[in-house]
Amino acid sequence: MRSFRISGRECRRHAERHCLRNFETVGESRLYGKAWRAGQRCLIPAQWIYEPCYETGRNVWHRIGLTEWQSYCVTGIWRRYDGDDGRSLIGMSMMTVNADGHAVMGRMHKPGDEKRSVVILRPADYDEWLHTKNIEAARTMLHLYPADEMAAMPK
Repeated sequence: MRSFRISGRECRRHAERHCLRNFETVGESRLYGKAWRAGQRCLIPAQWIYEPCYETGRNVWHRIGLTEWQSYCVTGIWRRYDGDDGRSLIGMSMMTVNADGHAVMGRMHKPGDEKRSVVILRPADYDEWLHTKNIEAARTMLHLYPADEMAAMPK
């Protein structure tokens, strides 16, 4: 498996464009539509992610992962693009799905904001995610991970 590193600064600066992509609209995306149709899917390894939680009335960042904090992979899509200095770069975006009602991810983000979650993939599905030629088969893999197999705690 090939891995790519994107700096935290670049990810924050281009978060909407480069780091998170709604699966519902990825096929129509100016930045990622062509990559989606070409099957340029990837796996993004993680032990946890951080999300803001406002249950206390203020932003408290939460560490979110699998129970016992084992490593996992998030579904992603990648594309080539020209950087500001003219170099050819590879960007990726984590796929997200609606998380309304999810016991863990539905608690994250500001009240009134859409609740979204990255898509955690089970190891048995890695090969199909990376290699299926059927876009609809890939789309069916984009769903919420069971909340009872996840953990969340303040940072």
